[in-house]
Amino acid sequence: AASDVYKRQVMLRYINPAIFSPEHAGLLPKGKLPSTQTRRNLVLITKILQNLANGKTFSTKEQFMTPLNSFLEGKKDAIANYFNALVNFQCNPQTAHGNIQVTELSVYDLHLLHSLVFQYQESIMPLFPDNESAAGFQKLLDKVGSYQSKVSFSFLEEAHQKFVKQTLEHYKEEA
Repeated sequence: AASDVYKRQVMLRYINPAIFSPEHAGLLPKGKLPSTQTRRNLVLITKILQNLANGKTFSTKEQFMTPLNSFLEGKKDAIANYFNALVNFQCNPQTAHGNIQVTELSVYDLHLLHSLVFQYQESIMPLFPDNESAAGFQKLLDKVGSYQSKVSFSFLEEAHQKFVKQTLEHYKEEA
């Protein structure tokens, strides 16, 4: 069963902020903001959801919300089931990804991906929809560092080391 702390935190940190501020969660077109009345309604919705996650009803502090207490009581099992399903989620590759075969990446695959991203980063950067996204990706690349300065293939068998080096050299020649 999902713990109460987990439920409160997911609602408080993820779900409610997206509801209260849909423009920051990317749920509204750029530059579009909810009206004052809509914002107030969104605040009330987040209060209801937070009380539901907290397992609490409204008190005299917010008397105008107390008519919703019966709703909150009636949805306790539903919210518990939701969070239990969220916590106990198990990915089924055939449903989560359609018919795409999901495989595990080997360390070799990660090294190769890392090297290719660095090698072709100038071609990758223009593919981002905006400068902010590209800058975020560049910042991540700067933080990760070059594969050449980080990668050691000594953990691989000698034949695999040779293959990796040949593959990397091949991709360098194509650039």
